[in-house]
Amino acid sequence: MIGDVADKGVPSALFMARAHALLMAEADIGLTAGEVLRMVNTHITRLQKSTQFVTVLYGILDLKTRVFSYARAGHEPPLLLHADGSVERIPHSPGMALGLWEDITLDERSLQLLPGDTLLLYTDGMTDCRDPKSEPFGLDRIKTNLSGLANFNAQQVCDHMLDTLNHFRDGSKQDDDVTLVAVSAASDQSTIRATKKR
Repeated sequence: MIGDVADKGVPSALFMARAHALLMAEADIGLTAGEVLRMVNTHITRLQKSTQFVTVLYGILDLKTRVFSYARAGHEPPLLLHADGSVERIPHSPGMALGLWEDITLDERSLQLLPGDTLLLYTDGMTDCRDPKSEPFGLDRIKTNLSGLANFNAQQVCDHMLDTLNHFRDGSKQDDDVTLVAVSAASDQSTIRATKKR
């Protein structure tokens, strides 16, 4: 799971904590990723009468088959780094953030992680990060930097991407935080997950 709440401050932090707790509660009852997000959205819209919302990508990884089934509620689409260094932005359709409307449309998909693949989930703080000249890091820079990490494990991918981002921003103040989640499918059938937050 990766999520990003709109706005900053204590109310937003509390809203995110509530959404996370609801998601964890619903995740334990054996629903699909889409069913979990719809249940969480129902709880949020009934409990929270405000303009706050959260984007979420919630997925379930089958460790035996390496199939990642996920639902995306307005969050950035994932990137898939293949063993040959090519980077694919997973095709997507529109998905609505949680907390705004009771009836929502989600982007629901499944993908197969092949040996050597790495899946990267990220918040828009990564794409929106700016250098001292106010140039955004952007999706193309993410893909270009990710393409050189084909032999890295999940933790190394997160570390390298954050180091690259910090070098790019060169001390400039940022308005948003960055969260990365990487899942690497090793050739020996093990799967590694690493999360890094700046």
